[in-house]
Amino acid sequence: PDELPVDGYITSGGALAYMGAEQVFAKLLPADQADALIEALRDLWTRGEVSQITLHSPAGDFSNVPRVSPKRRLHNHCYTDFSQPLHRRAMSVTALARSPEALRPLLADFSDLHHLVYRGQRLHRFSLAGGDKGTALAALCEQLRISPGDALAFGDDSNDMELLAAAGWGVAMEDGLPALKDRADEICLPVSQDGVGRYLEKKVLRLSPWDKLKLAFGRDLSSAPVPSSPMPEPKTLLPAFQEPILRNAEEEPPRIEAKEEKRIFEENPDEREGEIE
Repeated sequence: PDELPVDGYITSGGALAYMGAEQVFAKLLPADQADALIEALRDLWTRGEVSQITLHSPAGDFSNVPRVSPKRRLHNHCYTDFSQPLHRRAMSVTALARSPEALRPLLADFSDLHHLVYRGQRLHRFSLAGGDKGTALAALCEQLRISPGDALAFGDDSNDMELLAAAGWGVAMEDGLPALKDRADEICLPVSQDGVGRYLEKKVLRLSPWDKLKLAFGRDLSSAPVPSSPMPEPKTLLPAFQEPILRNAEEEPPRIEAKEEKRIFEENPDEREGEIE
């Protein structure tokens, strides 16, 4: 297959889960509880203990930071100084603290919430208890009529702890949080090297080298003669002008002089392909 279909997904750190367009799981902070938490964080903000506060709601993100990255703008970012209660339910409330100990006095007052500290120990996330990826995974599995023990999960940070614990097989990214990697069943390549895709390709889809070439070329090679012997794993994908060579692994690739190769490439600048491993 050219791609894997997506039946459902977990979002907002595990507070929401969907099957297609249908919401099948939601754990939202009540508006009054979110307002009380924001008020306590705002007090720490005025004392310089917290530099950033964000309320993540279904309608968008409300933050005391006027300028955000383009990525955050995708979440309908709205600026507010939180001087007035928002009266909004929230998937979570996050705060960027000056130090790991800055929020310690606040934790006792909100001990009933799920508190998560991300990598670096400065970004704190508060959500409703049970609003984690592990619980959301169970909800998705119920919709799919499978057991969470039959699920495969990937993660890289502290908000993936419950996810990998709930799944039957947990895989941590190589560049993930050390504590998460210690608990994982297996480690895969980092995100920068397309670790999830390569893991699925190798251990779930089990694509042959011939299938990889068809996907990499992005074209239909079904009419091409299939080699009678297994094809070797390619280290680099040859340019498109050498494609007929790939259709018969037994042929000896012709030598192409450097000048001739340069001429062909200049005439076909759009046909250079990237590398696959």
